[in-house]
Amino acid sequence: MAALRIRLDWPLTEERGAHGGGGRGCAGPKRAASQDNLRRSSVDHIQKRLIPLTPKVATLAVFAAIALALSACDSDDKTKVGPSAASTATASPTTRQATPIATSAPSSSFSDGTYLVPGEVARGWYRNSGTGRTCWVYKNGSTSAHEYGDGQLPMHVDASWSVFRSENCGTWSVATSTELLTSFEKQVVYDGTHSGLLCRPDGAGPFSAVMFNHGGVGGVVGGAPEETCRALKEAGYLGFAPIRTDNPSTDANLENVYDAFEYLTSLEYVDTAHMGLIGFSRGVLLTYNLAALGPGDIQAVVLMTGGIPEQLIDDYASGGDGFSASVLLLVAENDTPSDLNGQQNMVEVVNDLKNLLDAQGAATELIIYPPYQEGHGHTMFFEVGDYWDDVLKFLTDEL
Repeated sequence: MAALRIRLDWPLTEERGAHGGGGRGCAGPKRAASQDNLRRSSVDHIQKRLIPLTPKVATLAVFAAIALALSACDSDDKTKVGPSAASTATASPTTRQATPIATSAPSSSFSDGTYLVPGEVARGWYRNSGTGRTCWVYKNGSTSAHEYGDGQLPMHVDASWSVFRSENCGTWSVATSTELLTSFEKQVVYDGTHSGLLCRPDGAGPFSAVMFNHGGVGGVVGGAPEETCRALKEAGYLGFAPIRTDNPSTDANLENVYDAFEYLTSLEYVDTAHMGLIGFSRGVLLTYNLAALGPGDIQAVVLMTGGIPEQLIDDYASGGDGFSASVLLLVAENDTPSDLNGQQNMVEVVNDLKNLLDAQGAATELIIYPPYQEGHGHTMFFEVGDYWDDVLKFLTDEL
């Protein structure tokens, strides 16, 4: 009679510990490892003691080994992670699923913890109650978290989620239709230390989004970040005006801008296929860098009275594969050398920047406004003024 060798190596547990959420049943890494050892010892026992076997006896031996392996798991604690507290019933070897799924209906309200999606947390829009602290949300076992301000308005758990975990968020509940449609202006904190004003228009989204990079350096904020954010919201765009740190170095400023753009594109109600940037003064260099070399597809860029340092123009001209976004350049005729602009003739600086962009294949438009009557030409962009109609027309055409 032919010998029948038996292998038993299909998974019986889910390693939830890798997601930082602990385990359910035999879900933790250590318990999963002990189960592997148990399965191997069961197989060895069959192979060493029961060979040769008749097919009928071998089949009984396989089920006996499976029952032994499962009994060690099912006899342990079966406390479920999540809003559903019902224990998982012991399943037969032929019906037990490799990945545990909650059998009860998903809860519409739940506190911080780790949950399966959609078994324990249904897909949909949620908001947290707020705890007076920054709220941290981890997706699919990631070790990096999205940060949400206290009482942050709706977050979307969509089909891309399989595991949801949060800390310091309080109680999550289903967002009402009113909350989903209501506009807001909110100071947000991201990456622990950075902040900015987020301005969301009415509607469910997703929205075309525009980020404003202010002027100034070393703690000085130039331009009109808050006013621009609100004007974008009123025009139907998701506006974001991040404020950079006090570090005056270009590298630090670039890092701030890249972090801000990453945060903006992580928001569920942002349409990442329709992204725009606005930069003023110092923000022009940072905006140009992000659009030319940064991640993501940026369709529209507005550069207001700023440029690229002469020593960097050749570096930018020789780097990258070109400049794919459409660009609107704005400057006032009387933006002449002064302390406001680093003693530069900004009309010449902006023209040099247009030449660089043209050489990179960008679609550019330059508007030189008549002398600003309220003061020096650089200060024309300290508020949302007459030039804003040109900005909105450009954004409408490109986004």
